[in-house]
Amino acid sequence: MQGFTNSRARVAKQFNISVRDCNCIINRFTNELANGIISNLESGWLEIKDYLPKKKTKTQVLREINEYISGYGGKPLPLRKKSTKEALNSFKKYRNELFNNKTTL
Repeated sequence: MQGFTNSRARVAKQFNISVRDCNCIINRFTNELANGIISNLESGWLEIKDYLPKKKTKTQVLREINEYISGYGGKPLPLRKKSTKEALNSFKKYRNELFNNKTTL
């Protein structure tokens, strides 16, 4: 079963045929599918559309904004939302700072 993809070997085993025969059958149907697509393209049933790039993710947009902001010396925006645990820890730290400052006054 070496030299063939796992799925082809699995299909051959499932239908109790040799891997070579299974590979020939799969290739024949793949070629027929490709030829059908090419003939439909030539006859006008199919058309090739222009490539549309993916939209930028929020992280990519935020990185670009951060680069712009940092050029002017501003504080960058966070790339992700804080988890509940992080938010709770930062609140506890802030609360402790407040209590410690009250006692020293």
